[in-house]
Amino acid sequence: MNRFIKKLLLFFIYFLLLIILLEILSRSYYLLKTCNNNHCNYKLLYKLNVQNFLFISYIQKDKDLGYTPIPLFNDIIYLPRWNYSKLTVDINGFRSNDNFSIEFSKNKNSILAVGDSFVFGDQVSNNQTWPSCLEREIKGIVINAGVSGYGSAQSLLRAKIILKESNIKIDSIILSILVGEDLDRDKYYQRGIFPSPAVIKFDGKIIQVMGKERKNTNKYFVSLIEFSRYSIFLQLYLRYDKALLYKILNEATLVAPFHASNEEIFSFIIDEINYLDVKNKYILLQYPFDLDRSFLQKERDYILKYSKLHNINIIDTYDVLQKFSDDDKKKIWDQHHTPYGNEIVCNQIRDYLKY
Repeated sequence: MNRFIKKLLLFFIYFLLLIILLEILSRSYYLLKTCNNNHCNYKLLYKLNVQNFLFISYIQKDKDLGYTPIPLFNDIIYLPRWNYSKLTVDINGFRSNDNFSIEFSKNKNSILAVGDSFVFGDQVSNNQTWPSCLEREIKGIVINAGVSGYGSAQSLLRAKIILKESNIKIDSIILSILVGEDLDRDKYYQRGIFPSPAVIKFDGKIIQVMGKERKNTNKYFVSLIEFSRYSIFLQLYLRYDKALLYKILNEATLVAPFHASNEEIFSFIIDEINYLDVKNKYILLQYPFDLDRSFLQKERDYILKYSKLHNINIIDTYDVLQKFSDDDKKKIWDQHHTPYGNEIVCNQIRDYLKY
């Protein structure tokens, strides 16, 4: 019996040493990779909690919105497609624009921009987002309150909270909608490891309710998510084993019962945006790379039709984006908008606002 326990203990020690060795090799590989691009990430040598290649690492839980950016987060992002971009969040939880040399016009109030990662600026640096570009163009403050992964109604809820709690005088609001994706996100009670506010039909009304954390979430998957924060080797493995990764993501997603349809969600958004105590209100339509898909066109059509019916100002980037060839589109999108793509969006907004 003692001999068996001794063998079991040795096996455990060897297995642990193997895991440590694989983690050292994985971190060394990524350190060399970052150094080859002149952005040596020496934190890989001593930091236990590493940037996560699978799940957003710059967000925190929020009781009203599910999650928000971590105030005062400041780092270079070494994730795939981010190209060593600088990501800074200010004390209020807004993405920094890094426009330090601008002399802002004193007679201009602020513009509040809300939406998903196409507003926040995934995969680009602080000064390469369209809110940053717009701020430079109009010489007025543009608050980047976008949050990666948000639905449209969720983004509008963030705007309502900011308007209620912030001392900043806001003259205009721009609600960005990623056509074909954002309205669907407002159907979830939970996305990832955080609960989410969902738009549902209840007692003949369309309302927004906060989801609750799942009680029956597979603890094995939750443990993998948590442990991946500390292991690049595990992150690499999960990126390789797509089937397991999709199981984790599906397990962490919960569609709300009695959720509203996309048309009903947009109608709810129109009603809510009309209640905002802001002088100027705009809806910005943004698009993924394959913007000519039929279901995107269908969603765009009813958004434009319903907005016109209710006299909502629409800034639609479709016409300016769809005229580019497929080769040129690769310069505009790299999953999200590139700096060049954000500049196109920025100029479209500037021209619409007649600055």
